[in-house]
Amino acid sequence: MLMWVNLLMVLTPQKMVLFLSKRIQQVISPSGGSQAYVDDAGNLTTNNAGSAAKADMKALLKAASEGSDGASLTFNGTEYTIAKATPATTSPVAPLIPGGITYQATVSKDVVLSETKAAAATSSITFNSGVLSKTIGFTAGESSDAAKSYVDDKGGITNVADYTVSYSVNKDNGSVTVAGYASATDTNKDYAPAIGTAVNVNSAGKITTETTSAGSATTNPLAALDDAISSIDKFRSSLGAIQNRLDSAVTNLNNTTTNLSEAQSRIQDADYATEVSNMSKAQIIQQAGNSVLAKANQVPQQVLSLLQG
Repeated sequence: MLMWVNLLMVLTPQKMVLFLSKRIQQVISPSGGSQAYVDDAGNLTTNNAGSAAKADMKALLKAASEGSDGASLTFNGTEYTIAKATPATTSPVAPLIPGGITYQATVSKDVVLSETKAAAATSSITFNSGVLSKTIGFTAGESSDAAKSYVDDKGGITNVADYTVSYSVNKDNGSVTVAGYASATDTNKDYAPAIGTAVNVNSAGKITTETTSAGSATTNPLAALDDAISSIDKFRSSLGAIQNRLDSAVTNLNNTTTNLSEAQSRIQDADYATEVSNMSKAQIIQQAGNSVLAKANQVPQQVLSLLQG
């Protein structure tokens, strides 16, 4: 027996429950808060003697389901019939509920998609949230090509699956412009940049055709100023370190220049001493030559004097 029940019932005084079947027919009118029980034979009674158990909703429905075909349960004038029947469909989305009792189930997205594709040419799914309701229609389980839509890079809706934008760079002035599209035609492309549009570089270093970009407002301007001052201090520290290195390099170069000047002076002094020594040597040689020449001139005179004497 296939039975799907979604029913809430509370037995209280002043309410009458009528339980009917082909083999059981009994009327119980609880008074003064009396409890109803189900005996071993499955009959309802107010006598709790023996092994009788307190009647609850589960026991009532179980007794009704075990009865013959056509058993019914009446509550506040509404009769619920539990009938034996074979479901017309095995779909887990909308199974046949015997007796007209509403059944609600939670299904996965895979089941919904499979049931939608297997449905007729025109089908729909209705979603209810208790207050709001939305129905989505399908054609042969799929949407048509004309109904397809895409989101472009600007967040707009377009029916073009994809497009390509190329950029060209002017080698003379360095400007970058949109060169064109990869497709054969450039019509109906309002969602993409137009040809000849100048592009810019945003704060992230990416190329964009937007001339301005929106930034988020800070909620703590003092913290932002502190961060800016801290960044400036770090930058100044870096510059100071570089300046110190440059000063040290300049000092080393000055010392090297001084040492080179002193070495050059010493070399020049040595050269001058060498030249003076050479000049003194030449003078001594000249004087020696003159002395020898003078003595050589005196020898003939002495010989002549001896001959005259």
